[in-house]
Amino acid sequence: MDQIESRYLLTTSFMERFKNMKFSFFAQDAYCQFCGKFVYIAPSTNLDLFNLFNLNTPVSDRKQFNIMFNQIYSILKLVEHYKLNQKTGL
Repeated sequence: MDQIESRYLLTTSFMERFKNMKFSFFAQDAYCQFCGKFVYIAPSTNLDLFNLFNLNTPVSDRKQFNIMFNQIYSILKLVEHYKLNQKTGL
């Protein structure tokens, strides 16, 4: 990646969304790698990210839903930021 690509990819809005993603996953650290046409994002957390819900809590408990919603929303905001085919017509 050269300097021009870096300036295009690493904007303040991307960094803000990346920070929100880290916060929503309760991550101590978060890592991001640009490799070719792909972006790899990995939050470093002690949570099991494949376990979406705790089956022992009642369905009416909104805390689980809010956590899952915030996590999915933060990922979608990052994806939305880089819809390059729609922004540039590529």
